Amino acid sequence: DDLSSLELPPGAFGGLEPPPGDLAFLPSSPELGQQWSDGEAGDGAALTLLPPVPSPPQPPPQPPPPKEPTLREAFAFALPAMGIYAAPTLMSLIDASFIGRASTAQLAALGPAGSISDSVPFFLLFLSIAATNLCSKAHASGDHAAASRVARTAVLLGGAGGVLLGAGTLLCASSLSRVYCGAQAALLAPLCAKYVAIRAAALPAVVVSTVAQAVCIGGKDARTPMLAVALAALLNLGGDFVLVSRLGWGIAGAAWATALSQLAAMALLLGVLARRGLLSPEPPPPPPTEAAALPPRPPRLATVRAILGFVPFVFVMAIKVSMHNLCAATAASLGGAPAAAHTALMAVAWLCFTFGDVGSSLAQAFLPAFASEEHPPPAAAA
Repeated sequence: DDLSSLELPPGAFGGLEPPPGDLAFLPSSPELGQQWSDGEAGDGAALTLLPPVPSPPQPPPQPPPPKEPTLREAFAFALPAMGIYAAPTLMSLIDASFIGRASTAQLAALGPAGSISDSVPFFLLFLSIAATNLCSKAHASGDHAAASRVARTAVLLGGAGGVLLGAGTLLCASSLSRVYCGAQAALLAPLCAKYVAIRAAALPAVVVSTVAQAVCIGGKDARTPMLAVALAALLNLGGDFVLVSRLGWGIAGAAWATALSQLAAMALLLGVLARRGLLSPEPPPPPPTEAAALPPRPPRLATVRAILGFVPFVFVMAIKVSMHNLCAATAASLGGAPAAAHTALMAVAWLCFTFGDVGSSLAQAFLPAFASEEHPPPAAAA
């Protein structure tokens, strides 16, 4: 092991002269991330081993982007959604057809009465929009707990808001009817108020049903809401036949038929959500020793704040409702045949408006997954 007679081949130092002094050979070769370097210049220079070079931090792995829906999947969602939005309008047409056979005055009163009853839930439509968007994001990330939390919170808020709206509408039914009927208030207002008061009793069911439909749509399920509204339409048709045609209850019978059908639709939708575990209560927090290893739960108020973040949609809906109700009030002030014709015409118009509603639901169900924090749009990612 005498290294005094060791001769290095030419070029061992890259064409340079070896440094003066002795060479110190370390017992092992450099490991990964290490390198040899010259020691201090001058006599006695030696080869030393540098400390390991830290590797640059690696970015966290990004989840794969969501799958783009095919045209077939889009149509498979849109066609049942068409039935969701067309059914209420068909129910209004059914009411108008049965009441029109009974009395022209009652058909004229159905216009403002239907406008009041159908427009009041629009002030809580932001709950449905929020439920669809937030549930869609939760399903896209595979977070069933978040989807369940959003569903429970939205249904509870919808039920509470529906009770308040129903109570307010019931108390103001006569006043609203006189305002909407205008010059024909003496003839139409009592009929209108009777219809509005009966429908107000079912307003909580209307709001909760709308929210439950939105939760299903957020999970890209349009068939369940379609079945619910189809059931409601059949019950409304049967109720109109019995209560209006057979028993002669007139506009009050049509209101009861609509209210009962909405209660049945709510029961069906809530049963479906319960079977899917979306309405199950949140389990209690784990013990502290186990909770340390789990990701922290978002506070319950965070879900409420996220839903209330969609409140600005109330302004948009207020503008639409005001325009529609102004037209209904103007037509009702004309009285008689003009008001009755407006009722039938608006029912047909709302049937045509469903195409826009279907496109809105399609976008709300599929786009949030592509605009989430994990998958920002190209401009944000750049």
